[in-house]
Amino acid sequence: MKNELNNLIQEIITFSDVIAFIDNPADPDFQNACQLFSSYLKNQFYDIKSKSHVASCKENIKWVENEIAKFSDLISLPDNSTTPYIQWTHNLFQHCEELQLHKEAIA
Repeated sequence: MKNELNNLIQEIITFSDVIAFIDNPADPDFQNACQLFSSYLKNQFYDIKSKSHVASCKENIKWVENEIAKFSDLISLPDNSTTPYIQWTHNLFQHCEELQLHKEAIA
């Protein structure tokens, strides 16, 4: 299960490549991809969590759950009047970088 959790976090980190190279964050296709990816992550996580009966992984599960929740909040399309699209993608990318650093630190 730890590998599944690590793979899920890696998918978020990999998605940061998409975020980093997006030319137009206001593009509806990009926004739709973000929403679909967020839904996918939540479903994958809850699938992993439902299979888990290992108490030793509870800390990892909680951390991944928190990170997915943060990512899901960040990935939600902002009201352009409060958060410009450029800031939105910057926040997403920054979160992915923090995940990468944390993942490397615990490896």
